[in-house]
Amino acid sequence: MAHRRIHLLTGATTAMLASLLAACGSTDTSGDSAHETGPEPAQQNTGNETPSQPAEDQTLTYMLGETSDPVAYKVDEAQAMVELTVERVEVGQHDQLEGFFDPEDIADLRPASVHVRVRHLSGDPLPYSYIGATLTVFTADGEPATPVLSVTALDLEGGCPEDGADPLAELPVGAEITQCTTLLISDVSQPSEVDLYLGPGNTWVPNDDNLHWTLDSQTSTA
Repeated sequence: MAHRRIHLLTGATTAMLASLLAACGSTDTSGDSAHETGPEPAQQNTGNETPSQPAEDQTLTYMLGETSDPVAYKVDEAQAMVELTVERVEVGQHDQLEGFFDPEDIADLRPASVHVRVRHLSGDPLPYSYIGATLTVFTADGEPATPVLSVTALDLEGGCPEDGADPLAELPVGAEITQCTTLLISDVSQPSEVDLYLGPGNTWVPNDDNLHWTLDSQTSTA
């Protein structure tokens, strides 16, 4: 089967992309998303914003499948409280990537699809939500996932569904959706943690206030 080529992004490229998206009004690029490994996006970005400090009793680390404490989430001028759950991480095989990427770009990599449930508890209706895109997966050797830029979900068995939640759709109070993103991880090290960022922008950024989900035997392998 012939596939269109999909690109991997370096940290410098994702930083530039985040700036361009902010200047254009923040349009999402994917069900599969790019993540940020370079400098933090410029502060004038008008995407998702949260308070700079979490509540003193805010728990930041959870087990896979565990729901977070309510957390503040801001999109443009809309402010809300949400609950987040990393439901599962599905790890595929290297050969599933063949045909989607240039072979030299995916040496020693395999896909990992992360499914995140978002529940809107209170506040304003959210005009859109990038929560499914602002995360990364760390492997046991401490390496973050390789980002992917794709306008549609990768057609991988066990990966993100093509009919998954639209990140550009409004999320009203009381609504619950599951968002999904596919990243690429080392095929010689097991995934150990999902790290989720809730600050400005629509890409993952390392931050002390990020939420973490520890992975265990619930992680599935295709």
